[in-house]
Amino acid sequence: AILDRPPRTPASPAPPSDFPPIPAADRLQSVAQKNRPEILAAQAMIERSEAARSLALREYFPDLSVGYEQSVIGAGTTNTPFDGKDAKAFLFQVNLPIWAGRQNAARQEAKSQEEASESLYKDWVNQTMFEVEDKAVKAETSQRLIKLYQDTVLPQADEALKSSQNGYEADRVPFLDLLDSVRSLLKFEQEYYRYNADFAQRLADLERVLGVPFEQVGGENEK
Repeated sequence: AILDRPPRTPASPAPPSDFPPIPAADRLQSVAQKNRPEILAAQAMIERSEAARSLALREYFPDLSVGYEQSVIGAGTTNTPFDGKDAKAFLFQVNLPIWAGRQNAARQEAKSQEEASESLYKDWVNQTMFEVEDKAVKAETSQRLIKLYQDTVLPQADEALKSSQNGYEADRVPFLDLLDSVRSLLKFEQEYYRYNADFAQRLADLERVLGVPFEQVGGENEK
């Protein structure tokens, strides 16, 4: 009654659902490198830059063209063998890129874009490796605190409150001591729920970096 709860309600809060275990950092990093949107976007930029460089290199190759023409002559007026027969011709043309200034500029631009894309990709990979390890450590810390409060701190505070209640009812414990026990239990409960909220937030932060829901981490890693 002193906690404004039904008489048979446990003093400590009910334990939450089982939290998923946090995999090893290298496993999480592997998943993030395959799925984080920023890394995938950087990879796409590299592929586009490589394609642009390949097109720029093709500008150095001779441009070959082959054609065929047929001209209708009509009826002949002489007795020569080819008189009146249609004229036919095969065409073969070669354009040589002797002015290389434009090709050099295009190739240099494509090369610069490719180098910039590769640098951006490496930056995102390095940042992701750090973020995954940092967020995984924070999530594990919250998880350990939750377990500590659930298994040790709250049961001990609950027992302390019960002992104070029994002592107060037997006139062996002052009322102020009983209030201290109540305040301590409520304080620990608030901290317990805050750690639960912290863990949920840190798990969401980790999922954002991974690029996939946390429950899919195992499946993604096995591919």
